[in-house]
Amino acid sequence: MKYNQLRTLSFRLNERKPPEPQIFKTLSLPETWKNELRNLQAEITGRSVDKTNVPIANLNKALRALVPDLIYIEPYAAKSGERAPKRWLYATEAIDTQALYLIVNAWVHTQFSKASDARRSQLLAQLKVGDLQWAATPVTGTWSHETNGTAKLDISNFILLPHVLAAQLSQENASIEFGPETLRFRRASLGAGTLGAELVSWPPIKYDDEWYWSVVVTFTLQTIPFQSFPVLHCDLSLRRWCSQPTYLPGGKETSVYLLTNVPWLKNLPSSNSFQVASIEWEAVPASERNENASDEYRLVWGSKLPALLDRLNLLHKFPTPQNIKDDPVSALNLSGSPNAGLVFRYGIKPQHGVGPGLMPGNRRTLAEEIAELIAPQWELVEPLPRVTFRPKVATNPFFPNSTAKKKRTESKFQEQRVRAIAETVGDSLTVEIWYQRETMRDESIKAIRDWLGIPESASFPYNFPEGDFTLDVRAQLLGALGDKLEIDSGIKNEKTRRRQAISQRGEEVAEKVEALSGVTAALVELAGADGFSSASEDPKQALRRGFALCYRVTQFITTEEKSLSHRAKSGFLDLLRQLGVQGAPPKIAIAKHKLPDPLHYVGLWLMKHNSPTSADGSVQRVPVMVYMKSDSTEIQAIAPGFDSWLSYREALLKIAKGEVKGVGRVEQTIPFIKEKLTNDVLPLGDTLLVCHAQNLRSAWKWLTNGNIAIDTVAFGNEPQRSIGELKGLRIVRVRDSQRHETPEWYAQEEDKKGLIKDRRGFSDGLFQMGDRVFASTYNKPKQLKNLSVNTSKVSSWTNSKGTTKDPSPGAFSWNPGLFELTVACIQPGDEIFPWAAITHELRHIALQYDEALKLPLPLHLAKQMEEYVLLIENEEIK
Repeated sequence: MKYNQLRTLSFRLNERKPPEPQIFKTLSLPETWKNELRNLQAEITGRSVDKTNVPIANLNKALRALVPDLIYIEPYAAKSGERAPKRWLYATEAIDTQALYLIVNAWVHTQFSKASDARRSQLLAQLKVGDLQWAATPVTGTWSHETNGTAKLDISNFILLPHVLAAQLSQENASIEFGPETLRFRRASLGAGTLGAELVSWPPIKYDDEWYWSVVVTFTLQTIPFQSFPVLHCDLSLRRWCSQPTYLPGGKETSVYLLTNVPWLKNLPSSNSFQVASIEWEAVPASERNENASDEYRLVWGSKLPALLDRLNLLHKFPTPQNIKDDPVSALNLSGSPNAGLVFRYGIKPQHGVGPGLMPGNRRTLAEEIAELIAPQWELVEPLPRVTFRPKVATNPFFPNSTAKKKRTESKFQEQRVRAIAETVGDSLTVEIWYQRETMRDESIKAIRDWLGIPESASFPYNFPEGDFTLDVRAQLLGALGDKLEIDSGIKNEKTRRRQAISQRGEEVAEKVEALSGVTAALVELAGADGFSSASEDPKQALRRGFALCYRVTQFITTEEKSLSHRAKSGFLDLLRQLGVQGAPPKIAIAKHKLPDPLHYVGLWLMKHNSPTSADGSVQRVPVMVYMKSDSTEIQAIAPGFDSWLSYREALLKIAKGEVKGVGRVEQTIPFIKEKLTNDVLPLGDTLLVCHAQNLRSAWKWLTNGNIAIDTVAFGNEPQRSIGELKGLRIVRVRDSQRHETPEWYAQEEDKKGLIKDRRGFSDGLFQMGDRVFASTYNKPKQLKNLSVNTSKVSSWTNSKGTTKDPSPGAFSWNPGLFELTVACIQPGDEIFPWAAITHELRHIALQYDEALKLPLPLHLAKQMEEYVLLIENEEIK
């Protein structure tokens, strides 16, 4: 069904009935404390004081676990200087500073354990409890405007306004009727740096006498470019609680939500809010293992919390992680206190009996109930109308639509696929299958035959009769190359340890891989991340680097049995994507609207890895541009350190081999962006630049909501200049739901009289959010085509055939994203909406997907290059 309206779960303040001003309490981290802590950290690490940061993260996590009613924790509160945050903790009421000091005291002893007892005592003598002073912070619900017309609010509004609503919904007399369930909510503490307010329904809902789950409401305050008022996003989700003895995979922390009638420490307030801690696996030192014990790991509270707890005089016993894992229902302790809810996440076994997500009907019910509770101060934003247009794009031979299928046979599509590959790689291609199981090898070969129309009787190398192109497929056991990396514990520096292990495995790959002429690519079967005890033991990145040194791009297929045929087919297509294959030129025509022809596309992405996600534990930043042209299937890319634009495949290999320059500071990307745009791309002709708000705005400040300007652009600190001075350039900024910055939604139907029918669902299309801002949505995935939009977790429901069904808590519900497209810059004489329409359609033309991409194709290809950023060094870019 085609819906013409989008109902976003967004609220705006009723200007006629603004909320009453409220006073909150905030606490700053004293500057004298920062200096003393920084000095000790510098002594321990051997670094200069001016290059040392205070490692405050574990303290913040301890506060989240132990201190109730903290609204917000600033993660960078220990920084100094002009840009340093002014406040550290936010709360409804002042929290006893002596209790806070006890936690700080325990943290100092655990965090700085390498310092002597005398040195820690000396430090603590300088950290005086009297330095901690709570201050009053008013929130009025008012705002001003940026020069571009966007609503401008103080950071306190973003932090505290959502809490005003959370407090309102968590009152004892507040409830929501959700089918037969009456939901009452408790506020939950969010992680340091996370804006907004989270509410969790409690007690949890019980399904089938064994599965427990809750509804989660998340409020965040947001702004929209050029819109004069802020909006409140209300995101709805489920929290599933582990409900059976549990297998808990390693390599990642798992959250535990804690409720207690008695505070953990004397003088802390009693509260009905959740506190949150995490548990993780820890290697047991050899000296502590029993002779007969085989377990090498044990469950502990994360972030050094156990050592910190040992130094605190708790009023009651903290739960034991092992007990929570072994009997999570007893830990829930629904008839008493304390309550400890272990959050179910991917990789935990057994699979939870309640499926994830909420369908449109349930989403609508909850949204309307919430709207009643927060009225009249807040009201729903008006529904978004559909922008109607008729696009025309070339047929993707890998996933042709039904119209194309009527005109061509499968063999014709197979011929077109082969031509597309040959146009990219030349007259030959070798695909190596590095397998661990024969079933994976056989399914991969079958997938290649099916995609390209190679008869089962044909052997490899295979010469295609319709063209001068040869494909060779070779299979070889992966063997020990797929084993965990051997980490040399004798190397003290963690980065050096990991680099050494990665390099060693790369050398082993080079010894085993045969030198071949022509383009070669590798399909590699490897255990998933959960198959290894820690990220540092996972050989995936080492294998990628090793194969790259042997001039092979790599696509990994996990060893799990489920959907092997599908994964083999999609794995081969993703391998073609890495080779730079495109099924057809990305030309998009909009009926009745004249657009430049040809049109050049550029996707701009800042490839980022922080310490936990990078191959060697270092921080890595590399800007990259991907270039495409509407009348060509060629894909090129460039990054700092490249002498020129390279084919997509060559660029990936160069990045994996470390032949690229990273940036030490994100601002250093601006000269690269400006130079490549103005000197390389714009001389070619009309260009659409697509970039991503959350990815790039820390480097390119012009992309922030308050700075982005209509038809004027600024690079770095230079003044804004008219887009007409950059002849041919158009810029569309994409923003997604990270940090809840775009709203959740459901589509609804409107009849001819403007009345809303009782119909809601999903819808693919473009919807108007403002003159320059559009919402890009996509429909239900084809693999979920049998999932009814009427499915309900809690109530009986009727399917499309009119059959009444029982509640379906176990159903997998699909939650679609909304992608905000801001048409920031167009050339004089351009219409606005066609550039949003083109960007929207660029999400639908990827070779390897039969569904919409999250990002427009050039941006998607640029982001995917992040997989190849491995061992690099950061340098100054001039």
